[in-house]
Amino acid sequence: MVTIHIFGNLKRYVCPLFLFSDNSCSFQTDEIIRYVCEDNDYFLWNIAIMTFEQWAVIADLYTPIIVIVCVICMLLAGRQHGLKDGLLQLGGVVLSAVFIYAIMFIDNVIGIWPAFDLDYSTHTAIGLVFIGYFMVYRPKLSVLMILSMIGYAALMMHQKYHTLADIMTTTICVMPVILLCQYKLAAIAKR
Repeated sequence: MVTIHIFGNLKRYVCPLFLFSDNSCSFQTDEIIRYVCEDNDYFLWNIAIMTFEQWAVIADLYTPIIVIVCVICMLLAGRQHGLKDGLLQLGGVVLSAVFIYAIMFIDNVIGIWPAFDLDYSTHTAIGLVFIGYFMVYRPKLSVLMILSMIGYAALMMHQKYHTLADIMTTTICVMPVILLCQYKLAAIAKR
């Protein structure tokens, strides 16, 4: 059991969140975190700590969820603007996916990222394919999707799947080409 005591200015912000007066607070942890006010040892509530495996499930769900949202948007575009539009949007996503997997293959053969003691992040690259789609075709959703990708990147770092350097170098390498693929096919669709 670990106890963390909070005193000083921080207690004014932490304790009121848990309906405590302006006294010091303790956080006691084992399987759960317990919020306890020191002067009367008042147990307020428990928050379960998520395990590595639970976080891994959330990480595993990110890409399928973003794919489903993307497919729904493509189907709606095909329905609203014609089959050609939907197919060109799908083409941009497929072309972008082929590109990111080609980079992965080249990296596996040549070892570009390992030469810098880094790792090409396929997780990041495939997520960016769909972020690129939303940036080009669904600008109103793009901010939400970019924020989701930032959250996913933070989760990958938390799980030690990739480092910030892995994620950033992958993004810098693939994002311009992903956007180029998406924008070029969007321009063709407007003709």
